[in-house]
Amino acid sequence: MLINFEVTNFRSFKETATFSMEAATKGTGSMQFNSTNTMKVGKHKLLKSAVVFGANASGKSNLMKAVYALYLIVTNSTKDSTEKIFTNTFAFNNENTKFTIQFIKNRKHFFYTLEYNEDEVVFEELLIDEKFFLGRKAQQFSIPEQLEQFKKSIRKNQLLLFVAQSFNIEEAMEAFSWFKQDLFFLNDSGKSNPLFEALKDYSFKNKFLAILKEADFNIIDVEIIEKPLAPINIIIGDIVASEDSIIVSHIRDNGEIFKIRFDDESRGTKVFAMIVFYLIMSSKDIGKIILIDEFNSSFHLALALQILDLIHREKQNNQFILTTHETSLMDYGLRQDQIYFTEKNEFGETEIFSLFDFDDPLLMSKNPKYKKNYLIGRFGAVPSLDPFTLKRILEGDDE
Repeated sequence: MLINFEVTNFRSFKETATFSMEAATKGTGSMQFNSTNTMKVGKHKLLKSAVVFGANASGKSNLMKAVYALYLIVTNSTKDSTEKIFTNTFAFNNENTKFTIQFIKNRKHFFYTLEYNEDEVVFEELLIDEKFFLGRKAQQFSIPEQLEQFKKSIRKNQLLLFVAQSFNIEEAMEAFSWFKQDLFFLNDSGKSNPLFEALKDYSFKNKFLAILKEADFNIIDVEIIEKPLAPINIIIGDIVASEDSIIVSHIRDNGEIFKIRFDDESRGTKVFAMIVFYLIMSSKDIGKIILIDEFNSSFHLALALQILDLIHREKQNNQFILTTHETSLMDYGLRQDQIYFTEKNEFGETEIFSLFDFDDPLLMSKNPKYKKNYLIGRFGAVPSLDPFTLKRILEGDDE
């Protein structure tokens, strides 16, 4: 489970920005929706969801991209000494990028820090349950004994965590597996689709189809087509399946059934299907962190509200991080510490902050109406537009 994440000098985040999934335990709104929207993991009280609001180009998506960048760097080692480490610094400056992330895996508290530039790892450290496990400052290493004989082979552009897990050091493997197995980006088509195996289970498939039907997606069946050993094509209706595929059946108004690949469904259908997967599996496979960028672009508001209800079920034990422009979600069953805002300053630097951070008498009321007060600028993070100026520019004569 994710506790918090910090990013420095990546895309629009120039200064250190902190995003936390740790629930407030006291203060304004800290007891609101306590049994549904939070969960206890060890000594930590964590949020089941966080929703990030903000104007266009304010940095909402950059938060997701920062987490994704760290995921890529950790799970994909450089192949040789000449390969660059992926980064995307603020205004393409030459300063280091830094990520810090805290998470829980197998009841252990991991604290991982990475500072680097495209050529080398400048600093790296892994703490487990607040105790130092491994680290480096450039090419000076403090490592488990099993790695001592290999330390001269560790390249400057290679992560120590990746090397340690590749030598089957248990604690490093646990930390690595959190990135590899527990982080999911629903906008990332590059990851293997966990639906493929799950739909082979009869009970899962029935529940999956029932939820899709109730949500009015007009899907009556799904089929799993596995790639044949021989290089032949399988024809299903008008579909040629030459590789592993999920085939979805729909029904027209005249009762005719037609089939398409799951990959060819709309973005909203695919994202909802994956959300349903994690919601069904939450009682068995807990501890996943699901990130969905532009949540509002995929669903009608009524469906988006239903999804929040499902995420906040007491028995749901995964975490969801969403970005959205749909301000109506603010007033629908969210705690103040679940509502985040991104805002750019005059220099194009993104700041991220929580509604819980505000010391505002309004937030003490029984019905604070977050959306209304957000739209009038009480919390910032709204577009700064002058419609009269825009109209005057558009209607002015060309020079």
